[in-house]
Amino acid sequence: MTALMLLGMHRSYTSLVSRWLLDCGMNMGQEFLPEGVGNSDGHFEDIDFFDLHRAALRQAQLPDNGMVDLSSPHFDEAGYDKLAFSGSILDRATELTVRRKNSRLPFGWKEPRTCLFLPFYEKALDPFSIVLFRPYQEVVSSLVAREPKAIREFGYPGWKRPAYWVKKRTIEKRCFDLRHGFLEAWIHYNTKLLEHIHRVGAERVLVHDLNSIAEDPFAVTSKLREWGFAVEDRPLGALIKPLSDRDNLRFESSLIGRAQEVTKQFDDIILQG
Repeated sequence: MTALMLLGMHRSYTSLVSRWLLDCGMNMGQEFLPEGVGNSDGHFEDIDFFDLHRAALRQAQLPDNGMVDLSSPHFDEAGYDKLAFSGSILDRATELTVRRKNSRLPFGWKEPRTCLFLPFYEKALDPFSIVLFRPYQEVVSSLVAREPKAIREFGYPGWKRPAYWVKKRTIEKRCFDLRHGFLEAWIHYNTKLLEHIHRVGAERVLVHDLNSIAEDPFAVTSKLREWGFAVEDRPLGALIKPLSDRDNLRFESSLIGRAQEVTKQFDDIILQG
């Protein structure tokens, strides 16, 4: 059994690359999360892992999006640092990984909150990884823009859908104020990814941003075949949509310094190939 984790912070093109891997013939799951706000083409996200990770976050009394939300606007760094599967959720995670291993078929999955539970998966599956990096301004701007749209479309805990139109400006302002929490989440996720890269070693992980993977997607499929995945070469560029304009957000200087240090480490890894 060979496993692949497709890893990245939310809004880091993991859905696009998961869709591409499916086109290449990779088994990325049995049932996928449907399309939603910000992912009109679909998330291409394994719903078993999605449900597991959200349950673990709720058990830990953290937002089940794995970041922040209007009811918990401040990123709980201490809570996320000690986050791990435990109790019945650990049993559920163990059952899921054992079931996938017993299928004896190579498989992969994408679910951004996987980044929060990497030590468990490293031990349970000894997987290979593709890590996707996206700059913090792009990620946070995308999250800030998506949040009020999601509230308008689906409602929100404590809000009824018609309340959006009554309180539209207030909701949009509160969503904008989540930007610091989203940036702290970006730092946390990508720090966990750097720790994972250093633990597993270069022979078991590929690190890319969208530009580097789009420039030579066949190098990725070639490496996947070396790892034991029966994939075919398929172009990636046709799946990439033009970026919409985003505001250049301002953040606290201490957060910018931390984010720039994480960025430098990823830039160095990607440059080295």
